[in-house]
Amino acid sequence: MNKFVKHLSIALLASSISQAALSEVTKVFSVDATGLQVTTDSQGRYFYVPDQKNNRLLIVGSTSLTVEQTIELPSTPTDVAIDEDNEKIYVTSSDFSGLYTFNLQTYLQEDPLYLPEAGYEIVIGNDDIFVTTFARSSGILRVDRDLGYYKDTFSESVFTYKEGAVEITPDKTKLVFANRGLSPGTVGVYDITGSNPVLLIKNGHGDLGSNGQALSIDPINGAYFSYAVGGGNGTGYSIAKINIEDMSWQGEMVTGPYPRAVHYANDGMTAYTNEVEGEVSVWDHTTFELTDAFAVIGNPKDFVDVQSSTLLGVISDEEFAVYQVKELVVPQELDQSLWSLYFVDSEEIAAEDGAATNAFDGDRNTFWHTEWSNSSPMPPHELQIDLGQPYEVSSLIYTPRQDGATNGRIGDYEIYVSADGLSWGAAVATGAF
Repeated sequence: MNKFVKHLSIALLASSISQAALSEVTKVFSVDATGLQVTTDSQGRYFYVPDQKNNRLLIVGSTSLTVEQTIELPSTPTDVAIDEDNEKIYVTSSDFSGLYTFNLQTYLQEDPLYLPEAGYEIVIGNDDIFVTTFARSSGILRVDRDLGYYKDTFSESVFTYKEGAVEITPDKTKLVFANRGLSPGTVGVYDITGSNPVLLIKNGHGDLGSNGQALSIDPINGAYFSYAVGGGNGTGYSIAKINIEDMSWQGEMVTGPYPRAVHYANDGMTAYTNEVEGEVSVWDHTTFELTDAFAVIGNPKDFVDVQSSTLLGVISDEEFAVYQVKELVVPQELDQSLWSLYFVDSEEIAAEDGAATNAFDGDRNTFWHTEWSNSSPMPPHELQIDLGQPYEVSSLIYTPRQDGATNGRIGDYEIYVSADGLSWGAAVATGAF
């Protein structure tokens, strides 16, 4: 008798997650630093800024909005990646055939990780580190993440021009590579779950335009990506939202000449682009409508958002700056007395009180359990809750059963929201408890 719930889809009848728009975007921090890339940790606590102007790595607190740590570098940095599990910071440089390595906690320099070529962009997978290079036609370098050695180079029939862009899906199962500066632009999507990367799909010759500039991927589910190219993806100047499975287009953001940067925010709704020096365009990528634009200093190269997408970090050829782009709404706990059961696929009510309504009755001593006495339906299982009225939902707290038993606990989960109980759309959150 297996009573462990391995997978659950939780559906909430409510409005989708959002933040309040500001009447005016405000610059809240800036520092004299220039570069091509910027990143953050998984919790958005810090901005990691490779400063090419001063050959250093700046670590900026997203709450303090101050430079909390400065790491001097031996040569000009290009990109940075954070390996939180192994507590390492990796920095690429045009002047070094390897990765500068620092301890994530102490910021002390460790032995570098040597590569056959100088690294350009870098991402961290489950088992490997992937690095593009400055060298023409040198492929994508693969490094063993835990043992710290260069393994091999791959491209799988994708022409890898120098200084390629690379992104990884949130579940770290797919790698997306895109050429920079090449006409026509080229994108390849790889399965990186096996012992060797496997090319899943690449675009047809000329399908995505010419003069590749930047790449951004869906930060929630990895379901889509965008590839900014100087000539635009469409017949005019636009940036397409592209399905990662089959490269079909879900729509276009019509930017005007010449699109050169794109970023999808963690709120699942907002995209930022740059096509004019000194300006950032703001889009609702669910409707492909231009919603705002604000001034910045210089030519933006990369973006990163933190603090529930209320803060946007922008690195340009003039400075690194942080902008407050949305108002942070402090969430309030919902009134559970208004909630009711909308649907459940299984509950145990014969041999024990495992009713689905126990999941939200406010009593920590009761719990919902799927049926086990007469039959044992296999996961995935689904619970739909009517919240009684529309809300802007920002989080969900799950409390496992408190009697010491482990069976019945949720493993993997998917969370959906709906305004009518009919149209659910894609999951707004996925993961494992």
